[in-house]
Amino acid sequence: MTGFSVLIGFTLGLPVLCSQAFGARNFTRCGDLLQRTMLIHLLVVVPAVTLIWCNAETILVAMHQPPEIAALAQRFLIWRLPALPCFALAGDLSNFLKVD
Repeated sequence: MTGFSVLIGFTLGLPVLCSQAFGARNFTRCGDLLQRTMLIHLLVVVPAVTLIWCNAETILVAMHQPPEIAALAQRFLIWRLPALPCFALAGDLSNFLKVD
């Protein structure tokens, strides 16, 4: 939930800004916004979420969760890591294409 909700939150600004640029017939700005959003996701958000997910067991145990559950949760998150950048790019592209 941590990674995907952060990605969705960052992506929600793209349709608003892109719609304004599209309405102003500034199509270059639309492309720039998409590229910047993708760059922020791939260079800032995805690595930060990856660090959190890779240390999930330690974080959960520090929050007084059972060690067995924390280990299973971290194992699940490690398996979800390849989907994180794909989800980021798919969200960016789908929000970019929603522009009227």
